[in-house]
Amino acid sequence: MVWIGFTLRDDPEACPLRLGENEGFFHARPVSFRCYYFPRHVRYLKIVTEPELTLLDQFDFHHRISDTRGTALVIFTGPACGSCIAWKRLLHDYATRASGTRVFEVDAERDLALAREFDVFHLPTIFLFRDGEFHGELQCEAGLAAVQSAIRSLLNQEPQELP
Repeated sequence: MVWIGFTLRDDPEACPLRLGENEGFFHARPVSFRCYYFPRHVRYLKIVTEPELTLLDQFDFHHRISDTRGTALVIFTGPACGSCIAWKRLLHDYATRASGTRVFEVDAERDLALAREFDVFHLPTIFLFRDGEFHGELQCEAGLAAVQSAIRSLLNQEPQELP
């Protein structure tokens, strides 16, 4: 799948991964082998690659999470979710900076049983585990400092029961 980041600004370097008012992501529909259809209002394009995260499914989720030592972030995503790309990149960047942190991905459309088990109603949804114990849902704005603060806050609390 090819996702394209776009901006309406005149500066080609202004095509960010954090979305502003006139920016976003869209899935480019192939028209022919080398040609893509783009909306006319788009001025500059930047291809956004998705970071490779460890994909979990309903058959190995609980086993892999319980065996993971340290902090684990699990992001529930979907193939047509544009904001999931930005969140996956942000969590990947966080994990490279924070030692002992792993990021896992669950495709909520493919693994509907896991999405129902965790009461996932919107995408992306991110859960935090430490040493296999559930600490809660990560709810914050999409910024590195906000993610660090939210993770610290959740880890200072006692582990919870799985939803």
